[in-house]
Amino acid sequence: MQHNYLLNGAEQVSAPLPGPFRLVQYNCLGRWNVFLSLFGSFSQLACTPSIVTLQDHPAYRGKLPSSQLFSSLWPSGTGSKKPRVAFYVFSLFLSTVTLLAYFFERLDVMALALFTPEGFVNTSMSSFIFINSYSSKSLCNNP
Repeated sequence: MQHNYLLNGAEQVSAPLPGPFRLVQYNCLGRWNVFLSLFGSFSQLACTPSIVTLQDHPAYRGKLPSSQLFSSLWPSGTGSKKPRVAFYVFSLFLSTVTLLAYFFERLDVMALALFTPEGFVNTSMSSFIFINSYSSKSLCNNP
């Protein structure tokens, strides 16, 4: 059983993590068919990913595609600029952790901090911070 301790000293009990913690990272190449194929493939898995980190996902008017099983978080774009990174968090997983999203006033970087007293692998690993960063510049020098 998982306990969330609130600032006023009250204790709130929530469900344990739903199965093993799984992370999927994917670059959608800006295409809707890649996004739809990725999220469609999750229905064939025995265990749905806990978190999906996306890069270069499709967007329409600065909004990302939605999924019935996932809640999405992304940096908000302005005008015609679209966010380059996003997190999709499995709804059942979201109800079992404390989550804090960090936005850096950029469309290509964000972070997600997760905490659960019971831990993700064991009790000594009770928190994680994931940073999702998209680079459009090559790190290699081409001759």
